[in-house]
Amino acid sequence: MKPIISVRGLSKQYSKGSAAHSAGRMRLRDTLLLPGQIMLGLLKPSPEKLFWALKDISFDVEPGERFGIIGRNGSGKTTLMRILSRLAYPTEGTAVLRGRSTALFGVGVGFKPSLTGRENIFQDAALHGMTRAEVTEKLPEIIEFSGLKDFIDMPVRHYSKGMVSRLAFSVAAHLEPDILMLDEVLSGGDMAFQKKCLGRMNQKAMGGRALLFISHSLSEVVRLCERVMWLEDGRIIEIGPAAEVTKNYTRRMMSLQAAVGVEQARKQAAKMAPEDKGADRGGPGAAFLGAFISEPGGEPAEQLYREKPVRITLRFLALRDDIVLLPVIHLMKDGVHVLTSHPAEALRWTVGTTCTASVDIPADLLNRGEYSVTLGVVTPARPKWRHFYLESSLCFNIVQEFHPESLFADAYRGVVRPSLPWTMTDEHPAAGGAK
Repeated sequence: MKPIISVRGLSKQYSKGSAAHSAGRMRLRDTLLLPGQIMLGLLKPSPEKLFWALKDISFDVEPGERFGIIGRNGSGKTTLMRILSRLAYPTEGTAVLRGRSTALFGVGVGFKPSLTGRENIFQDAALHGMTRAEVTEKLPEIIEFSGLKDFIDMPVRHYSKGMVSRLAFSVAAHLEPDILMLDEVLSGGDMAFQKKCLGRMNQKAMGGRALLFISHSLSEVVRLCERVMWLEDGRIIEIGPAAEVTKNYTRRMMSLQAAVGVEQARKQAAKMAPEDKGADRGGPGAAFLGAFISEPGGEPAEQLYREKPVRITLRFLALRDDIVLLPVIHLMKDGVHVLTSHPAEALRWTVGTTCTASVDIPADLLNRGEYSVTLGVVTPARPKWRHFYLESSLCFNIVQEFHPESLFADAYRGVVRPSLPWTMTDEHPAAGGAK
């Protein structure tokens, strides 16, 4: 049996002029020109400096296979998806798709905010080739799957990101393409619905439909995909079993993060005042080795759930044993200082010891959104003595299950959102009292 997707030597070139202007111009060119004009090389590259967004990409996807694509931002994942979706054309190489295909980019791309959820279902399904009669027949299933029955006749502009994500995927889940391509469509912050979606995609794969899945959530990729392709700077680094490739990718990202952190520490140390660095006290007592965010006992991650603790881990090298060292973190959100934390006591370490310090932020404390972490190692003294201090060196995103959000269409305010115990009682008026 032939592969349902067959890609050979695929490359895509863009010009580097003004980044936004050049990218927009190249997309317009792809839209207006006939594919043959590009494939036959009738369009000559501009004299501007060029770069390869994709270079020599080759892979196959079999019928019924669940194939994941991972990589950092700018690695070429979405460019590849645009080419496979015929929204852009390659500079070199070929991509053959044997069967009908549907692609979803991001959360609710193409939805009209002024239309209701119901109206957007009809519009979005029509764009993917469904007739109005087919949509009408499947409409109850789509609404039921989304869990948005109470909001389906509300304009989408009042939906939260998670609600839009639910609606978009619910439409896709009821299409019947041979190839379903998804680019970060499960990033709406809804853990329960994500599990439901993953189950639906597994069902489609078992029915012989191929799935191409792009996500920054490695746990989703491992749970769903059999094979994974890792892209870096537009080139293939590795293709193989999902668990193996994602593990190698995580190790690589940790190494890069540590390298960036070490360089950042060096640059910031150069800017610190001599008294902060302890120049008059015999030099620094600690050197930064690395740091990462994860669930307790889990792999490093950029996206975590508010229902679970968040662990911040810091590694440093002890350079002196005549002073105490105290790791410290500062958590920020939207420019607001959320909290500062450090161990109850500072300790002395043997010179050359690699120290690992971690702190867990309790579950059900943080609100949805992006947080940044400033971290360092200090010696409590007057004046202050910072051995290294890395501002906003780590970032992570907090998402959550959907069901509490169903109470309100808008996001909850505040930098924290603790789950506090409430008591409600039913008080009956005394006999003969006011009604």
